[in-house]
Amino acid sequence: MSYYISTGTGSSEERSDTTYGMTMTDANYGEVKARTAFVSLPYRQGALDCTATDANSKPYYERRTITYEFLVQANSASALNTALGQARAWFSGITTFYDSFQDATFTEVRLDGCKDEYINMFCTAAKLTVTFTAHPYMTVTGGTRL
Repeated sequence: MSYYISTGTGSSEERSDTTYGMTMTDANYGEVKARTAFVSLPYRQGALDCTATDANSKPYYERRTITYEFLVQANSASALNTALGQARAWFSGITTFYDSFQDATFTEVRLDGCKDEYINMFCTAAKLTVTFTAHPYMTVTGGTRL
């Protein structure tokens, strides 16, 4: 089974594997960190914790960093460059996507970087590394989770 990310639904769905011919080789979902704030006061031992929380005393979280690696292959160097250009254009327009490995949807997505590296001497295969930042929670069937 190959994993993929996708945008849209139904006939407007675009997938990294079938639409753009990319094979997901690695995924890193980063560590979700709570927003913390400590204030040091004169004549007080230790710092005062001023971490902001919601009404249920749960902390707010920093944005999540997500990094994917894809293998992109083509019959020629020019076809590979075309495929990489199309993939970069697609990634730059993504604001929400579904991840089949996590079976989750990520929202408030912003592209932070897109780097390619040729992996054979004929320039017909490349490793494409894509980095996003997203809302810390991912939406899954039945609710949300970190």
